[in-house]
Amino acid sequence: MLRAFTLLLCATLTSGCDPATSAGQPSRYAAPISQMFADPDVVDFFVAEAASANVTSIRVVHGLAAQAAGRTYGATTYNSGSNSANIEIFTDVPGANSPTNLAHEISHAWAFRHGCFNHGERWLAYHIGIAERFEARFPGVKWSGASPTQNVARKAARYPNDHC
Repeated sequence: MLRAFTLLLCATLTSGCDPATSAGQPSRYAAPISQMFADPDVVDFFVAEAASANVTSIRVVHGLAAQAAGRTYGATTYNSGSNSANIEIFTDVPGANSPTNLAHEISHAWAFRHGCFNHGERWLAYHIGIAERFEARFPGVKWSGASPTQNVARKAARYPNDHC
């Protein structure tokens, strides 16, 4: 009865309730992730990953703000005072709407909360973990022509390791 009332209330208030919300996942992630990926299963996967990493917000940035960010695909900022980790994805930059990019930024959110900044060992381990979970859920789906774990390992070699 309470569940039926809650669903009715959500529908009545048009509060943005969606399957991710009713499954217990924060709806604040579903809308921006849906702008990046059309597949609802991929959206659900990344909603769960963002919730697990305790991401505060994800914002998709278009137009001039994305251009002002230069050639970066995204950014994660962390405020230790409020313990908030906010992700921005610059979707107008070619390649920014990729699973590896979102996984990269979610990994930063997790790592920041664990005292690791930039691209250290803990960040990489978390990023590889997301790739492994993606491979388990979506067997055979490639990230930029490689398996998700191969893609992350290949791209991680580009970053200096800050050994945290």
